[in-house]
Amino acid sequence: MNDKPYKYQVVRLKKEFFQSNPHFINMLDPGNPEKQMRRTYLYLDIQKDHYHYLIPFRSHLNHRNGVATPSKDRPKAGLDYSHTLIVKDSTHIQTAFISNDQYREVKNKIRPIYTRTSRYISDFMNAYKKGIVLDLPKYQNSTLINFVGYLEKEWTKQVPLQDRKQTQKVKENNRPKKYRF
Repeated sequence: MNDKPYKYQVVRLKKEFFQSNPHFINMLDPGNPEKQMRRTYLYLDIQKDHYHYLIPFRSHLNHRNGVATPSKDRPKAGLDYSHTLIVKDSTHIQTAFISNDQYREVKNKIRPIYTRTSRYISDFMNAYKKGIVLDLPKYQNSTLINFVGYLEKEWTKQVPLQDRKQTQKVKENNRPKKYRF
């Protein structure tokens, strides 16, 4: 098998991260840093930039924006990439653990986890650039809205020149007429 090596780790975020970002919207367990810091995440090293992508584990994944990772104790568990967090400062991240059977599920599905997460983020940004991100149900509750400023600069940084020209054209066409120049 010639798969590239995927780098991932099970982690938690420290309480300070949530306390310093109470303004984030669409967060899981809003306003409850004690509960938020107990949630486990799958850290993905997407190698696109120097940020850390953390996908939360959910006990009951009840929508299509995720990957099922059931365990014996949590048969409906999964990774919810619609609530991915992007963290710059790695000091907020600490190692965590999940059950062996759930870890095997993650290990066996790591390629689709990477692919689907990257696609979700790219599709989110494309919808955002078109001004329709909040009109699409799959993005209405996404935490990525908190990271648009970063994603706009960094996620498209390595886009080929032809695609950048098309992206710029879309931005210019979507400006309100009174602001065009």
